[in-house]
Amino acid sequence: MMKKLILAFIAAAALCFSASAKPLVVYFSVPESTKTSGLTRNEENSLVVVDGKALGNVQYVAGLIADETGADIFRLEAK
Repeated sequence: MMKKLILAFIAAAALCFSASAKPLVVYFSVPESTKTSGLTRNEENSLVVVDGKALGNVQYVAGLIADETGADIFRLEAK
């Protein structure tokens, strides 16, 4: 189910951009934790571990969209 949702987001993002303009993916993501092991259920549900690095779910999907569309990526950070 998650893979289908991610692919749908990627396909929608790809259709929204013209060939003449470089897209920008902007996201805000706050995972429950930055650790990669010994996680609680809530922590496991709020992040994806890729190559030993903890990424927020939204951060992960934003990265997939940027990779597939050739977009620049910008992360909004809480201050």
